[in-house]
Amino acid sequence: MQKKLIVAALAGLAAAPAFAQSNVTVYGRINTSLESESQSATRTSTVMRSNGSRIGFRGAEDLGNGLKAIFGIEQAINSENGVWGSLGRNAYVGLDSSGAGSLIMGRLDATSPGGAPVYSAFAAVWNDINHDTGATGFTQSNGVEAFTGDVAGRAVLGIRTRASNAVAYSSPTLAGGLKVSVRYAMLGTDNGVQQAQGTTSGAESDRSETEVGAVYKTGPLTVSAGYTSASNKADVTPGTARFDDRFQLGASYNLGFANVGAIYAKTNYEGNSSTSLSDTGEWGVSFKVPFGKSDVVANYVRRELQTKLDGDDRVWQVGYGYAFSNRTRGFVFYQNRDFDTSASGTASDDAIKTVGVGVRHNF
Repeated sequence: MQKKLIVAALAGLAAAPAFAQSNVTVYGRINTSLESESQSATRTSTVMRSNGSRIGFRGAEDLGNGLKAIFGIEQAINSENGVWGSLGRNAYVGLDSSGAGSLIMGRLDATSPGGAPVYSAFAAVWNDINHDTGATGFTQSNGVEAFTGDVAGRAVLGIRTRASNAVAYSSPTLAGGLKVSVRYAMLGTDNGVQQAQGTTSGAESDRSETEVGAVYKTGPLTVSAGYTSASNKADVTPGTARFDDRFQLGASYNLGFANVGAIYAKTNYEGNSSTSLSDTGEWGVSFKVPFGKSDVVANYVRRELQTKLDGDDRVWQVGYGYAFSNRTRGFVFYQNRDFDTSASGTASDDAIKTVGVGVRHNF
C-alpha cells in the first residue's frame, strides 16, 4: 500500500510541471539564391543572397475557458555566410480567445497574429516568386522613402512589414469569411523608458502609425483593403517622406488553371512641411499558373516617384518554381526594374536587370 502511495505521489510531481509548461514550436526558413545583376550597362555583379532566412520560437499556454497566452520571437539569419543576423524580426506576447480574437504587443510583423494588417492584406491577393523578399520582393520594412537616386535600395510598394513598440488586435474569422486586424505602433526614438519631466530628447510616441487591414474570402474570390495613418508630433524635416495616410485595395480570383491578383494604392502627403513631395499612386497585377509540382509566376508593378520628378518606378518579373516537397522549393527568375525619370531631366536608363536561382527550405 505504501509503495502504491509513493508511486502515485511521484507521478503527481512529474505531471504537475508538465501541465504548467507552454507548448513551444521551433521553426524557420533557409532561403538562399545566387544572382547576377546588371545596371544601366555600367556594372555587372554576382551575389549570393539570404532572402529573409530566419529562426523562430512560438508557443501558447492554455489558460482555460477558450483563452490562451501566446508568444513568439524570431531572429534573422544570414544564410549566405552563417552569421546570426542583426535584425530582430519579431518578439511578441499576448492573449488569444477563440471567440474574440487575439491581442498582442511588442515588435510585430506578418508572422505575429494580426501583426501587419496592411502587409497581410497585400499578401492575401498577391503571388510571389520567392516569398516577398530579396530582389523579387515588392515591400519594405522601413516605411515610405523619398526617391533619392539610390535605386538599388528602394522598394516599390510603400508597405511597412514590421514595427517595434506596437500593439495589435486581430479578429476571428467573422461570418461570411471576413477577418479584420488593427495595429498601432510608436515609431519615435526607441527609449524603452518613460521620459522624465522636462526632457527634450525624442520619445517613442513622437511618431506613430495606425494600420487597419481587412481580408474577405468567399469561394475563389479574395478581396482586401488596407489603410495607414501617420502622426508626427515632432517637427518633420523638409524633404523626408513622412506621409499622412495611405489607402490600399486588392483582389484576386482563382480561375482553377491560374490565379489572378491586382493591387492599387494611394499615398497622401497633404500635411507634410516639404514642398518637394507629391501624392503618389501604386498599382500592380499578378499571375500564377500551377501545374503539377511546378508553377510560373509573372508580376508587374508601377509606382509614381515620390518627389516632384515626373516619372515612374516600374518592375516586371517572371519566375518558375518547383516543389521538391511540402517544405523545399527551387526557383529561377528574371526581373527588370526600370526608373523612367526622363521628363524631369534625370537620366532615364536606370534599369536593374537580375537573373537568379535559389532554394528555399522551411522547417
